[in-house]
Amino acid sequence: MNILSSYLEQHSVKAEILCFDQSTRTCADAAALLNVPLSSIVKTVILIDDQKRTLAAIIPGNKRVDLSKICAELGLKRVRIAPPEEVFKRTGYEAGAVPPLGFQALFILDAHIKGEVYAGGGTTNSLLKIHVKELERMVNPVMLDVSKHE
Repeated sequence: MNILSSYLEQHSVKAEILCFDQSTRTCADAAALLNVPLSSIVKTVILIDDQKRTLAAIIPGNKRVDLSKICAELGLKRVRIAPPEEVFKRTGYEAGAVPPLGFQALFILDAHIKGEVYAGGGTTNSLLKIHVKELERMVNPVMLDVSKHE
């Protein structure tokens, strides 16, 4: 049992981990594999603020995180995207596999995300199928409009 499945079980999270033979590292890979629109995939972007805190921005797969919006909304001077080695250090997951829960961070959920979605499943060939309401229950996110079109 991997870290994410243990977390889901321990916290009675209503979600499902889907495993595949192909890569789900990118949102495009995941959408093609599931034959769903890119907007059904969400990505968890790990950020570090000016006080070295971990932020996890959960945004639609067809958008990019808007760092200036995050700074403005949260009253921060600076936010940067964490490099892959720092993503792993802060979450326990490699970039491209980070789930939207299960680690310590300030979670920011983009206001455009609704319904059931697919997110990083803890490995680069798995996805987490979860309803946004369940995600909200688990991480108590700050709800903001923090994405922009790619």
